[in-house]
Amino acid sequence: PSEEVQATLASYAKTINFDYGKTSIKEEASKTLQAIVEILVKYPNANFVVEGHTDSVGSMAFNQKLSEQRAAVIVDFFTSNGVDVSRLSSVGFGETSPVSPNDTKEGMAQNRRVEVKLAK
Repeated sequence: PSEEVQATLASYAKTINFDYGKTSIKEEASKTLQAIVEILVKYPNANFVVEGHTDSVGSMAFNQKLSEQRAAVIVDFFTSNGVDVSRLSSVGFGETSPVSPNDTKEGMAQNRRVEVKLAK
């Protein structure tokens, strides 16, 4: 996939957020996830990694496990929608890679996310 396609994936992924302490996919993320599936299917020879992230509330160990579970839930969604599991991997980063400060509700919500990237 081109850099433009990778940028589109990154942009889409920013809208896939989770409720505090949850791994369930929010209803409003469904269309975005379907759009990502279309991109992944369009590039059958590319592999992708789903990265899970959390806000800083809770212990580091809890957040690490939660981030891994969030990434796995998204991988499950992709595979149940036609993406070959052999092309996907997942990893959790816990609270170590925030995109916003964790000192506001909005910032914490932005940090409860997944990112979909081309595997290197």
